[in-house]
Amino acid sequence: MTVGATELVLVRHGETDWNKEHRMQGQQYPGPPLNEQGFKQCQVLCQVLQQRYSSFDAVVSSDLLRATQTADVLAAAYGLQVTAHPGLRERHFGLLQGLTYEAAPAAQPQAWAVMQGSCVASRIPGGGESLQELDERIAAALLDIAAANPGKRVLLVSHGGVMHAVHRVARGSQATDKVANCCINAIMAVPCSSTQQQQQQQQPSLQVEAVSAHTAAADQFDSCCIAKASSNSHSIDLQVNCNSTAACVPSSCCGANCGENTKCSCRAIAPFASEHEGAAAAAGGWRQQPCGGRLLLSQWNDGHELASHGFVDALSFGGGFKEA
Repeated sequence: MTVGATELVLVRHGETDWNKEHRMQGQQYPGPPLNEQGFKQCQVLCQVLQQRYSSFDAVVSSDLLRATQTADVLAAAYGLQVTAHPGLRERHFGLLQGLTYEAAPAAQPQAWAVMQGSCVASRIPGGGESLQELDERIAAALLDIAAANPGKRVLLVSHGGVMHAVHRVARGSQATDKVANCCINAIMAVPCSSTQQQQQQQQPSLQVEAVSAHTAAADQFDSCCIAKASSNSHSIDLQVNCNSTAACVPSSCCGANCGENTKCSCRAIAPFASEHEGAAAAAGGWRQQPCGGRLLLSQWNDGHELASHGFVDALSFGGGFKEA
């Protein structure tokens, strides 16, 4: 194990009635409680964890009710108390919270269009988060927890959308599988050191080599394009937000022109310290984070034991990636 790395075992909460109804829970506080099936799932998950892990040093949970109820069951088995961490909350779905996936397109067409769109920088109307904001929040929360627990093993309880965010920030790609209730994920995390921060500050400025033509969205929300930037040592993929109707969003990492009189902001997607790091991440290895530190996702969305016990639908693992 990498020196100073923290082992994070991340699980999703048990089932709620809103899960059964395909209703978006988001960050409604405190949110719906676990239902009877959800508590049964927690008991099975507890047994699975005890078979795999003899101990944990801490249990940290989202502060939403469905997560804390799950965490309480698991923490009791290890004789630990639960620490709440708001950074592990589900994505804020704005005006879509409380709506079913069936009703949302007609009830809130603009918000629905944003959530289903491809632009990572677009926020869901009504106080919702963009995917970019979600990913940055989750990466920061994982590294914050790792910094508080160096070299330890920590059990985390969170949400479906968070599991997908973890896949994006730790592997650089969008997973397509549906996240099962009480699924298990395994992450290694190394927080940013002062040396890493100095190295990041000394990196040469990035030059955009090519930008794909952007397409204006039908609803006139922000659209996206992809750029490739390079420095003396490595090449980095950049996600670029092109806004054709508003002023340029200030960017700390680069500037680009996505069209006539259109300015862009962009962010590096997991910039690597070297070509070796990049190759390792492409194979599922360590991935450097823009906010500092590194993450390694070794296991994602493991719900096989629950499926074998009939507590989750084994066929559900191939569904869509929007979670609540």
